[in-house]
Amino acid sequence: MTDDVRIIIAGGGTGGHLFPAIAIADELRARGALVKFVGSKFGIEAQVLPHRGESPLLLSIRGIRRDFSMSSILTNLVFPFRFLVAYIKSVRYLRRFQPHVVVGTGGYSSGVPLLAAIRSGFKTLIQEQNSYPGITSRRLSSKVDIICTAFEEATAYLSGDIRLYGNPVRKTVKVLEKSTARREMMISETLPTLFILGGSQGSLPLNIHFQKQHLIYLQKGYQIIWQCGEAHFPGLKSLNDQKNIHIFPFIQEMGIAYSAADLVVCRAGALTLAELCYCHKASVLIPFPFAAAGHQRVNAKSMADRGAAILTPQSELSTGKLEAQIFALFENPETLPTMEKNAGLLARPDATKQIATAIMGLA
Repeated sequence: MTDDVRIIIAGGGTGGHLFPAIAIADELRARGALVKFVGSKFGIEAQVLPHRGESPLLLSIRGIRRDFSMSSILTNLVFPFRFLVAYIKSVRYLRRFQPHVVVGTGGYSSGVPLLAAIRSGFKTLIQEQNSYPGITSRRLSSKVDIICTAFEEATAYLSGDIRLYGNPVRKTVKVLEKSTARREMMISETLPTLFILGGSQGSLPLNIHFQKQHLIYLQKGYQIIWQCGEAHFPGLKSLNDQKNIHIFPFIQEMGIAYSAADLVVCRAGALTLAELCYCHKASVLIPFPFAAAGHQRVNAKSMADRGAAILTPQSELSTGKLEAQIFALFENPETLPTMEKNAGLLARPDATKQIATAIMGLA
């Protein structure tokens, strides 16, 4: 193949939608395709993609806000205007680039380019990460050529050519030997290690909880790796002054952090779960309670039912249940290896290649 094959990938807003797009793009480029990104000025892609040397088309579009603050009301009032402008820009971009396929990976920045592609007659594919598909996938699944899913539960909400491939994992997520990973991170090679992960943007409830409880873990002899999110880092970075706490606003080399950890405490976003399985990591999952249709709880239950994780509702953080579960896992030497093995059995390491093959087949 040569770069005569042109692909546009649209998606972002959060890492859960952007990083699968990056994984797919890397695989397509390895096959000789020319790939361009479309995203939102307001999403994580506006920072991550330029850092990678990309020149994406960034649209001034953001999702409908569901709270009743004044800023949300104003955002929703200007949404139709932003949608129209983004649609016109997308159509013009498609006409100039003439892609063979337009791929959507979800988030509010994927819907407009996909709609423009469908109406302009271009081939289209959606990669849906979650057990409950996003609104773009639900609305457009019958209109795109192929939709690739990661959870069988998602198929109940979709129609058309549905393919169950799993979620892409970034090539940068590389599994290392544990001691090697800890040397890379310049942390203790011997202490029990907890990795706190609130997603690419961090989690305020998790950050607040562990800010209150971190001394308990230090007193038990643990060390903590903690991705807290860019917005929360200024209020937490002083904790780095304490021995055996390692707080980061964002971790670029996630494979190293996963590899260094004995146990991961995190949300239950689809991308995170795919990476946990790929890295064979035991986890305690705290689903985001306001995720659409409770899909993070469904994701987490799927892992827990298969012995790869423990599910803890966010509402129970204040009861001390999370600490009791974590300490019990560390104190039972057989439990963590069993959970790691079960997580590995759920991995779909060929997902990215299968999705790329479907895209190239359309092209």
